[in-house]
Amino acid sequence: MKFSCILLVSIASLTLLYGMASYYRWLVFQRKRTSHYKLLANIVDAKDPYTRSHSDHVARVAELIYEKLPKAQKHKICKWRLLEAATLHDIGKIGVPDNILNKVGELTMQERDMLKKHAELGKIILKPTGDDLLGEIVYHHHERVDGEGYFNVKSDCIPIESKIIAVADTLSALCTDRVYRKKKSYDDVMQIVKDAAGTQLDEEIVEILCLIPQEDLLFDNIEKQERDYIVKKELTDVNDYEQLALKMRRLKALRQ
Repeated sequence: MKFSCILLVSIASLTLLYGMASYYRWLVFQRKRTSHYKLLANIVDAKDPYTRSHSDHVARVAELIYEKLPKAQKHKICKWRLLEAATLHDIGKIGVPDNILNKVGELTMQERDMLKKHAELGKIILKPTGDDLLGEIVYHHHERVDGEGYFNVKSDCIPIESKIIAVADTLSALCTDRVYRKKKSYDDVMQIVKDAAGTQLDEEIVEILCLIPQEDLLFDNIEKQERDYIVKKELTDVNDYEQLALKMRRLKALRQ
C-alpha cells in the first residue's frame, strides 16, 4: 500500500514536471516566433518613415480591445494569434513598390489595385508558418462590415480578429503623420472611427474602443511607455560607471 502511494505520487510529479517543461518549451518557442515576426514588421515599417512603429501600435491597441471583450468572445480568440496578426497585418507591403507606399498625391486606379494586393501577399507570405488562420486574419484586415472592403467579403465571414485589427489600424493611421497628411486630433480621430461604425468598422468593437482611456490609445504615449520600460530594464543591475555610460549612450540613440 505504501509503495503504491509512493508510485502514484512519483508518477503525478513526473507528469507535472513534464507538463511544466512542455509549457516552458512552448513559451520559449512563442517568444522566438514573436521576435521574428516583429523583425519582419520592422522591415515593413522601415519602407515608410511615416509609419514607424505602426505595427507595434496596432498590436498594442488590438491587445487593449481584446482585454475588454466579453468573456464569451475572448474564449473564441487566441490572443497570441491576434497579436501576431496585428503585428504582421501589413507584411504584404514588402511586395508593394515604395513609390506607391510613399506617394504624396492621389493614387491612380492601377496603383490602388497594387496597394490592395498587400493583404493577399501577406497571406501568401505567412503560408509557410503552417498557421492558416493567421494568414486568413491578415488577408481580411481591410474588409468592411458592409461588404465593400478589398475583396467584398460579407461581415459574418470576416474573422473577429480581422475586425479588431481593422479598428486598431484605422485609429493608428489617423493619429499618426502620413506622407499625404498630418495626424488628426484625438477628438477628430474618435469621431471618424465612430462615424465608420456599422459600415467600415464593427460597431461592437468600436464601442469597446471608446471605453479605453485616451492616454492608453495614443501612439506617442504608447511609444513613451515602451521607451520608459526599456530605460528601466536597461538600467537594472548596472554595476560600474563604464557599463552605465554605455547603456546611457544606447538609450540616447534610442530617443533620437
